[in-house]
Amino acid sequence: MRVLRMILALAILLMPAFTTPAHAAAESVRHLGVTYDVRADGVIEVTYELDWDF
Repeated sequence: MRVLRMILALAILLMPAFTTPAHAAAESVRHLGVTYDVRADGVIEVTYELDWDF
């Protein structure tokens, strides 16, 4: 029983190494820009610019 548990645990740990990604192969992020603006009143404005091909 102990050997079976070890084999099962090893199989579960190795499973991600043999799986394929669920997203399309042509999908990609060409540009990611992040701008932080810290204002005098302590507020931080964050702007994300994302160029994504899908």
